[in-house]
Amino acid sequence: MLPAEWEKQKKILLAFPHQYSDWKDKLSKIQETYKEIIQKIYPDKIELICENIENVKVYLEDIETSHVTFKEYRTNDTWVRDYGQVLDCDFTFNGWGGKYEADLDNLMTSTLYPKTTKVDLCIEGGAIEVDGEGTFLATSRSILDPKRNPVLTKGEIEDILASNLGIKKFLWLENGDLENDDTDSHIDMLARFVDSKTIVYVKCEDSDYIYYDSLKKMEEELKGFGYNLVPLPLPKFYDEDGERTPATYTNYLITNTKILIPAYSVEEDKEAFLTLQKLFSNKECIQIDSRVLIKQGGSIHCASMNIF
Repeated sequence: MLPAEWEKQKKILLAFPHQYSDWKDKLSKIQETYKEIIQKIYPDKIELICENIENVKVYLEDIETSHVTFKEYRTNDTWVRDYGQVLDCDFTFNGWGGKYEADLDNLMTSTLYPKTTKVDLCIEGGAIEVDGEGTFLATSRSILDPKRNPVLTKGEIEDILASNLGIKKFLWLENGDLENDDTDSHIDMLARFVDSKTIVYVKCEDSDYIYYDSLKKMEEELKGFGYNLVPLPLPKFYDEDGERTPATYTNYLITNTKILIPAYSVEEDKEAFLTLQKLFSNKECIQIDSRVLIKQGGSIHCASMNIF
């Protein structure tokens, strides 16, 4: 059964940004962000995927890396949540329905972890949320997408997930969207289990937001599932061109000892931090500047993968 993220983990998987990826124009800034993430995860273990191990070791030589093991592999991109190992399964990754090149990312798990089981299903790790007791939460759009799984029915997909991840109960959301979100509404951008009885979710208070109605409908769907619901604000963060980013606070990372919470230098940061700090009072909560990450469409959870 796929564990909940708050359960005991072996390590956190990261893929370090490199010059041959989409980060090449923001390489210095994004590498600094990753250096901070690596520092803050300490003392929890990290496995770091590097295009060139020696170059990365030199770059990180001024910080603690005793908790880091290095593996060399060139990825297309760094969103390892979506193409990394899920439990002992190797799912297909096709660049979020063919939006981006993904041939190297799709082969990473089978190359570096050949003992994993190949599963004939196109799905990303960010599309999956579980409570560790067999309950699965996801949006229909991100998994039932015909550009990902054109020949599989919903029932067939549920059967595959049940047999490979131990899912017993499926909670499907038909609503929920964010402006400029390439993932087709990944659940980790919208709603997360805090424990087996509580879900934290994105709540939109701005009626002028393009997806205000969609997020309100998502909220109503969540209410129907019977959980304790805790809202998080929707941050107003824009890129250099004035485009609204898909920034949210549900894209936090849980490690064995800490919660890494995205921050965007906006007024909503404080409320989100205090809310999550209260929910995860047994762990150290740390804010990570995620402005560079979100300009490429993801945040801390997207950039990492929990290995159990």
